[in-house]
Amino acid sequence: MANLNETKIYGSLELDGPLLDSTGSAGTSGQVLLSTGGTTKWVSVSGASSGSTPLNTYCQFNGTGVTDPDPFVTPETELAWMNTSNVFTTNSASWTNNGTRITVPSNGFYLITVSLYYFCTSGIRPTIKNRLAIDGTGIADTFCRNTYIRQAQEHRESTANFQSILRLASGKQISILFQKDASDNTSNIKLDASKSSISIIKVKSYT
Repeated sequence: MANLNETKIYGSLELDGPLLDSTGSAGTSGQVLLSTGGTTKWVSVSGASSGSTPLNTYCQFNGTGVTDPDPFVTPETELAWMNTSNVFTTNSASWTNNGTRITVPSNGFYLITVSLYYFCTSGIRPTIKNRLAIDGTGIADTFCRNTYIRQAQEHRESTANFQSILRLASGKQISILFQKDASDNTSNIKLDASKSSISIIKVKSYT
């Protein structure tokens, strides 16, 4: 026996009236039909993924390329290495950056990706430790220590690359801490700001 609650259509379907969802609504212009599991509902595009935030809040700041800061410091220190201009000029929120810290524009969960480029002209096996900081305070689980250089063997360049997802409130400031980690003797390691960058993407809002 056929299921009276089910209709199968083979081929095209043409309607001369509105398509109603499970609440009897025809929706409004620009909305899409969303399955809620057992029913359907017309929703705005921004809510089509059940409340997620569209990825339209993001930024990228590159290094200045003017001065190569000395990261071989103790204790941990913030350095002014970033260009204050956002690489992206469209579809990004209003980010502010003073060259050292980036200010978060709204409450949310943020994916932060960092790439730092180091070079050395003298010294033996210098290593730099980096980690993210919020309002100048380092975050315990964001350490990066993969910047090993062996200058005597022509291995004079290295990169620090790391990611983290943080829950941040509007107005919080993101920065990177630098610190001497290891070296057999005095180092001349520098941060090549022109080859370094930080990018931030808001993946979800919270209230």
